[in-house]
Amino acid sequence: MHQSTMASRLRRVPPRPRTRKLRS
Repeated sequence: MHQSTMASRLRRVPPRPRTRKLRS
């Protein structure tokens, strides 16, 4: 249950410009 919330939050954060630069 704890990991489910952390994974859900981290998955919604990728859309940010910080993860986009790392994926680019």
